[in-house]
Amino acid sequence: MSNAASPVRYTQAAHWFFPAAAVYAALAIPLSLMAFFGHGLPAATISTHGAEMLFGFGLALIAGYLGGALRVRDAWLLFGLWLVARVLAWTVTPPLWSQLFSSFFAVTLGIMTASRFQSARQWRNRYLMPLLLLLGVMPLGLLLTQFISVSRELLFPLLPLILFSQLMMYMGGRVIAPLISSRLRQQGEQVRLQVQPEIEGALLAISALALMLVLVGLHWTLAWQAAGVLLLLCAVLVLVRLLRWQPWRQRGHADLLSLCIGYFWLVPGLAMLGIALLQGETRVTLALHVITIGAMGTLAAAIILRQWYWRLRHASPPASISYSLTALIGAAALLRLASVSGLLPYNSLWLAAACWTLAFSLLAVTLWRVRRGG
Repeated sequence: MSNAASPVRYTQAAHWFFPAAAVYAALAIPLSLMAFFGHGLPAATISTHGAEMLFGFGLALIAGYLGGALRVRDAWLLFGLWLVARVLAWTVTPPLWSQLFSSFFAVTLGIMTASRFQSARQWRNRYLMPLLLLLGVMPLGLLLTQFISVSRELLFPLLPLILFSQLMMYMGGRVIAPLISSRLRQQGEQVRLQVQPEIEGALLAISALALMLVLVGLHWTLAWQAAGVLLLLCAVLVLVRLLRWQPWRQRGHADLLSLCIGYFWLVPGLAMLGIALLQGETRVTLALHVITIGAMGTLAAAIILRQWYWRLRHASPPASISYSLTALIGAAALLRLASVSGLLPYNSLWLAAACWTLAFSLLAVTLWRVRRGG
């Protein structure tokens, strides 16, 4: 009888969380709309919808992208924490348990991936670790509003929006820059601008300062206005960074253009967030939908689609699918903005939801077909 230990089995986090993110995104918006019109699950509310877009959909995307190779038992643990948090979010009130499980999930993910960031030499890479931990404890911060005199609108969605914007500024650049460099080299051109570390560092530092000023604004309203100015500056820097990549030269690469469009959505999103803070507003509904639907939705779909095709087929995804996803998510964002601002009646929310759900249903089916070899 052999005493040799059985080999440790590994799996890719993307194989678990990318399909989960796509399916969950397709389901979450209809569930929240049913709640808005007086139907739906016991805990389904508009605030549930907002929190789940960030902590459900957003954290699943992060886990799939950053999780890398995990031991199978660790993957089951992570996926179990995420799934339990999602079920509790829609079925149990008050949201204590779903917020606890969301935090457990994010902190566990941070611990499992900490080693690759601790060895990083540049502060911009090391910054990702505390950023993930802050996102992890943010659901617990929502519970504080029940015990201390802090506006819920400050902790949600304002702080998570800034944190997720930071993450998209970082991750988006790290995906787009090497792709553009690779494509230009294939065309025989000299590559001068890649990650643009000076702009990336400025974006992380300025948005971190804005985050601190928002917290200071609890006792000093002028700090919110200063934070608003900094977020407007971030919007300008994101635009400059994108223009320096010259995405219009990549017209034949739909996957790359979709990523650039998602990155561009951060520009109006950060600008709207900055303007709201300049006006002393903590209700940031317009910015919330631009950042979560436009930026996060487009970037998520483009990243998931490209990574899935590259891992399983070593090829770029079909242009028709990339463009369809980007167009549907863009339409969902614009329709949602039009309904919030009063340009369209509120029942147009169903059309926005249909565009979003169709996009992520298409993504989920595409992932399944590619996995099956179809």
